Amino acid sequence: MVKKLIKIFILNYFYCNNKSGNMLQSLPQKADRFLFSLVSDVIAKDKFLQDKLARELDHTPHRVIKTWEHLACTKEVNAPLETRFRFKLSSENSCTMMLIDFLSVEMGDKTVHDLIEALKAINRHDVVKMITAVYSGMFKQCPFF
Repeated sequence: MVKKLIKIFILNYFYCNNKSGNMLQSLPQKADRFLFSLVSDVIAKDKFLQDKLARELDHTPHRVIKTWEHLACTKEVNAPLETRFRFKLSSENSCTMMLIDFLSVEMGDKTVHDLIEALKAINRHDVVKMITAVYSGMFKQCPFF
C-alpha cells in the first residue's frame, strides 16, 4: 500500500509540477485527495456514479467491449474466481455494483487510482472519462487523465 501511494505521489509530481520548485505546492490538492481516496470513500458513496458505471460495465452490445468480468480479472482488482462466479449467478443485483462493494469491503485498500488503472488496462477509457467527469474540477491540472 505504501509503495502504491509513493508511486502515485511521484507520478503526480512529474505530471502536475508547475515548475515552482516546491513539490507540496505544485500538486493539485483536490485531485490528490481524490486519487488517494479509497473506493469505499468516494465511489461506493456516490449512487449516481455507481448507476452510470453499472450501465456501462454490466452489459455491452458488442463482445469486444470489456465488461465488469474483465475489470475483476485485472491485476489491480484481482477478484477471486469464486467471487466472480457468485456475482455472475446473482440475478437481483448489478454485477458492477457488487464488484464495487467487494472493492470497498473485502479489499478496502483499493484506491480510485487503482480502479482507474484497471479500467485503462481493459481499454475502457470511456468509463475513466465518466469517473473523472464527475470530479472534473479536480483534474484540470493533471494531463495524465
